[in-house]
Amino acid sequence: MTPHFDDDEETPIIQVPETYTSIDEFDRWLHDVYIPATRTDFTECWGIFSTDGRFERYHHTSYITILTPDLENALRGKIQSHNHPTDSPFSLFDLKTWAALKMKEMRVITSTRRFIIKPRNDNWPLENDIEHEMDRLFNEILWVNPEISSDEIRNKCLRKMSEQGWFEYSCENFH
Repeated sequence: MTPHFDDDEETPIIQVPETYTSIDEFDRWLHDVYIPATRTDFTECWGIFSTDGRFERYHHTSYITILTPDLENALRGKIQSHNHPTDSPFSLFDLKTWAALKMKEMRVITSTRRFIIKPRNDNWPLENDIEHEMDRLFNEILWVNPEISSDEIRNKCLRKMSEQGWFEYSCENFH
């Protein structure tokens, strides 16, 4: 086990296993170890995997992520799993990154759920189209049910877009 690499002095050092035998094993580590250890801050840990599911590398980031050319190359066409410090589904940044880099799959792990997005028939929607449709659906759902949280509205938007054929999307309980 090695400590994670990060230039951010405020990010707690967490022992990260050298490798994983599967994406599901990484998801379980995020859920059982990383999320409880970082619950009071907004750090994310990303696992990047090849298209056939082999572990390639980690990336740790604070609340604001900057996609460097190196990180874009590491993610392009790959599978990525990462935690969200809150119980929120994909952010707009996540969705646009997934589409722009034509990632095979992206996952978000929270303390209670796992969200997964994949292209439908190897077709990714355009980033601006995703943003426009998310905005449209968000306002439509908010108008009907103003008491619902923004995270749940995003989840409903993603489910609706999946039903409309934009992509494959799932949300499952994760304990």
